[in-house]
Amino acid sequence: MLIYIFAEHYPNPYKPQFDTEFAFLLRQGYEIKIFATDSYVSTIHPRVREYQLDQKVSLFPTTLKTLPRFRSVLTKALFSAPGRAMKRAQSVWKARESLKRNIMRIARAILLPDQPPSLCYIHNIATAEYIDFLRDIYPEARLAMYFHGGEVGGVRRVTRDAELFGAMDVVFTNTHFSKGQAIERGCPAERVIPLPVGFDLADYPVQLNKKYRNDGTLKLISIGRLSHEKGIIFALEALAGLIAEGHKNISYTIVGRGLQEKELKAYVEKHALDRYVTFAGEKDKAGVVRLLGESDVLLLPSITTDTWAETQAAVVQEAMFMEVMVVGTKAGGVPESTADVLKDFSVAACDACAIADTIKVILALPEENIGAICKTAREFAIGKFDIDKIGTMFVEAAMGTRGTGQQVGR
Repeated sequence: MLIYIFAEHYPNPYKPQFDTEFAFLLRQGYEIKIFATDSYVSTIHPRVREYQLDQKVSLFPTTLKTLPRFRSVLTKALFSAPGRAMKRAQSVWKARESLKRNIMRIARAILLPDQPPSLCYIHNIATAEYIDFLRDIYPEARLAMYFHGGEVGGVRRVTRDAELFGAMDVVFTNTHFSKGQAIERGCPAERVIPLPVGFDLADYPVQLNKKYRNDGTLKLISIGRLSHEKGIIFALEALAGLIAEGHKNISYTIVGRGLQEKELKAYVEKHALDRYVTFAGEKDKAGVVRLLGESDVLLLPSITTDTWAETQAAVVQEAMFMEVMVVGTKAGGVPESTADVLKDFSVAACDACAIADTIKVILALPEENIGAICKTAREFAIGKFDIDKIGTMFVEAAMGTRGTGQQVGR
C-alpha cells in the first residue's frame, strides 16, 4: 500500500512521534512518501537515519515568496510534460478563489506524483489548507487527517475549518477533549476517532531499581517549547516560593527553546535562582529520555489560550514510561492522558501556589511510595500508548475498516 503523508515540517525534532509513526508504517511493509513545507534539522533522531525518513521527503511551497525556491523543478515539470501540467492545473483551479491562491494550488499539484496513493494522510488542519485539492487529483484515495488541536499563539488561525474537515474520510485526534474541539470547528462527529499518539517502547528502557532524590535533591524537569502557553513562568514562581520557605533541596532543568526563553532567564537571574535552575537548551530524543531518567518530577504547567490547549501532552507519557512523577495542569486533554494514580498531583492552570504545594507533598513522600506510583503509571502508559497497537488501529480505521470489517468514517 502506498501512503502519501503531508506535514508542515519534517524532519521535526519537536514532533518525535512522527518518526515513530512513519517507522511503524515502514515496518508493516507500506511504502510512504512524505511532503512537507520545510524541515528542522537542528537535531535528528537516529530513527530518521535508520529508516532513511529524511530521504523520503519532498518539499512544497507555502506562499508566493517561497515559490522561487521551486523554480527549477517546476520548470522541468512544465517543459517535460506540458500536457500533464495543464491537466493538473485544470483539475485544481477554483473559479471562486483568488489568482494568488490558484497559482499556489497549481504549483503544489504539479509537484505531486502521478502515481495515486491508497491513502493521503495529513497532519493537522493547517497542512490540509495547503493541499485542499487532493480529492481532485487522487479521487480514489482515502483522505485522513490527524487533528493535533488548536493553533498556538502567533500562528495564523485556519478559518475554513468545516470545509477542510468535511473533505476528509476520517479525522483522528489524540483525546476526547480535542475531538470536542474538532466538532466545535465543524468536523462531522461521526468521522472523528480519538486515537492517541503512539510511542515505540524500545525508546524507553525499563528503570531498574530507580532511585529518587539522589543526593537528597528533588530533581524537577520541564520539556517543551519555551513560550507563553507552556506556563513555565508559573513553575519558576513556585520554585522561588519554595526556596524562600527554605526548601532548598530542589533543582529544576528546563529543556527546550522558544520566544519566552529570554524572559524566563531574566526571571531566574532577578530572583537569584541560578544555582537551582538549568536551561539545557534543545535536546534530541535520546537526550530527552536520558534527562527524564535522571529526574524525579516532570512539571507541565501549561495554560489555555483562546485558540490552544494541551491535548495529549506527549511529554507526560514519556515521563510515565521513565517512571517520573508528573505535576501537570488540569487543562485540555492532559487529565485523560495521565494515569489515575498521578491525578492527585494535578493542579489548576496559572496557579504557582498549587504547584509549590504539590511539590511539597512529593518532598514528604517516602521513596517507596514514589516508586510504586511511578511503576503503576508506567503500566498505564504501556497499555495505552504502544505504537504497535495504536498503529494497527490507525491503519484499519484510515482505510475504512476495523477488525470486524465495519465501515469507519464516511
